[in-house]
Amino acid sequence: NNFISINSIIKAQNSTSDILSDLRGMIKWYAILGSVSIFCYWLGYSFWMIAAERQVRRMRFALFRSIMHQEMGWFDKLNPGELSNRLVADLDKIRDGLGDKKADFISLMCRLFGGLIFAFITGWKLSLVFIATSPLTIFAFNITMRVR
Repeated sequence: NNFISINSIIKAQNSTSDILSDLRGMIKWYAILGSVSIFCYWLGYSFWMIAAERQVRRMRFALFRSIMHQEMGWFDKLNPGELSNRLVADLDKIRDGLGDKKADFISLMCRLFGGLIFAFITGWKLSLVFIATSPLTIFAFNITMRVR
């Protein structure tokens, strides 16, 4: 009887070490994937912001050339500072729309599809339940946002 309990303790210790080694491997993969994800997001964000800045610079030069070709009477219709304030505000909105918003959208879509692929690989039944209830969740979220 003592032999069985000692034997079960030894087996339990071996299974614990197996679990710990499996866990270490999973932790290593999570750290690698997290680091790669952070680097890729930073890289994509940087490239989109550079592209947005270049587009806004081109727009500013085009607007400046267009303003310089206007007649003098056109400037009399505007209040002092109104044109520069509108240009700065509108170009900032354009930069925001072209830059980090697009990078965030692409990143979130990649995470969504990557998560769905991973979910289907690990447990397809639960994934189907999630996809079946997603429209209801999205509808409830939209109602919640409208109430606020």
